[in-house]
Amino acid sequence: MKFSSKRVYFEYIDFLMRVGYINEDVVLQLMPLISNDKMDEVDHLLEDIEQGFHSRQKDYLNNTFIKDLETGDIGGVEEGHGQSYLYELLIKQHGKEVSELNHVIESQNVRLAKKRMDIQQLTDRTQLLEKAALRYKTLQESSETLVIENEELRKENKELKELSQQKRIDGKIPGYVKEVSAKLDLDDKSFAKLANKWSVAGFTAASAAVFAAFYTFAEGTVLLANAKVYDEIALLYVFFRGVLGVGLLSWLANVCFSTSRNYTHESIRRKDRQHALNFGRLYLQIYGASAQKEEMLNVFKDWNMAGDSSFSKEGVAPPSMMEMIDGLSKMKAGLVNKAKAGGGTPPTVPPVP
Repeated sequence: MKFSSKRVYFEYIDFLMRVGYINEDVVLQLMPLISNDKMDEVDHLLEDIEQGFHSRQKDYLNNTFIKDLETGDIGGVEEGHGQSYLYELLIKQHGKEVSELNHVIESQNVRLAKKRMDIQQLTDRTQLLEKAALRYKTLQESSETLVIENEELRKENKELKELSQQKRIDGKIPGYVKEVSAKLDLDDKSFAKLANKWSVAGFTAASAAVFAAFYTFAEGTVLLANAKVYDEIALLYVFFRGVLGVGLLSWLANVCFSTSRNYTHESIRRKDRQHALNFGRLYLQIYGASAQKEEMLNVFKDWNMAGDSSFSKEGVAPPSMMEMIDGLSKMKAGLVNKAKAGGGTPPTVPPVP
């Protein structure tokens, strides 16, 4: 300890404060330490304070003033009086602290009131949000109910449309199909009859052509056998007359058979159309309620397709006279070449005497 008693500490601190060496803050820092008997810390603080004194002050304090305090030569300040004075300083300091604390408390109260207002506003907003969420939930449930009802109405509307469409199909399609099928069947029979007639005509013309060929050959043979002198003009006349007759009859037979084939083809097309029409009717009877317009068009499009008719195709014409002459020339050249290859002499026409 720097001093022998607390009284000396009080008097020394009081002296330092009165002469202005320390202020009230330092006194308030030293007081609790002295009261709690922490003299070592008090001594360290006093030594730090004395470091700022000049040498004469240090000499006076250490050699004269402190000795007088220890011996009691410096009076007028009792222990109780020093403590009372220092306690007054402490109370004064506490008063300031209390005032500052009150100010802080008031500030905190203002902030707390503001916080309460904010909390109240948040509570009000939360309540509004809860009401809005409840309202949204109610609207969502109503919307879901409306969606379900709308879907049911759509299904009912679709069923009614399908039922109405099926009724129209059942009322219109069978009669239409029956009428068109009867017309196609009539055309089929008519074309079949015409095909048969033209076939008979073609067979008759072909038979006549064969008969004409044999007749011309027989007549020419008799003419050549009875002729004493071969007349080239007579031979050509007989030849061309036979060729012309056979050619005309052959051409007529070809025309008849071609026409018969065309009518047969048209008859087959009518049967195909009847089949496509019956298939479309069957499809509509099964799927007509749910069939769309495009599906109906696709089902019935094949029964009346715009195809080329057999009568619109170019027929194959019978061989012309020039083609026949060209064929005979080629045949003659072939016979001559064959005779030369065999070592014989080609046949010659005997000269006319």
